[in-house]
Amino acid sequence: MKVRVNGSKRFNKQLSLWAYRRIQLYIHYKALIEGVPIVYVNPKNTSKASPMGGKLTFINYRWVRLPNGHIITRDMIASWNLAIRGLKTYIQDVGLRGFVGALKAPDQMQPQEGMRGSPCKFPKYP
Repeated sequence: MKVRVNGSKRFNKQLSLWAYRRIQLYIHYKALIEGVPIVYVNPKNTSKASPMGGKLTFINYRWVRLPNGHIITRDMIASWNLAIRGLKTYIQDVGLRGFVGALKAPDQMQPQEGMRGSPCKFPKYP
């Protein structure tokens, strides 16, 4: 496909991002089925900012030191910052009441429909 377009930079970029978009659509689809709230946030500078405030000290490309002295990877910093941004966006859009309602898990002890007899018992090992 790249050869037919004569190496257009725009097309090459779209083609390389196609797999990421498919994963994003699949996660979106599964989240809708499960009833999980979906929030899109801008990932810009998430691995460069401290999630707790203060300044990050970069040890090398992968590792950073937090203001409290802990050493952690930039991937973890980015995931924390994405979660914080997502929560802020979700609370701003839905409100705190909707956020707390979304966190309520169903009761796991409810009997399942169509279950008859006693539940299967696993053998006890000595």
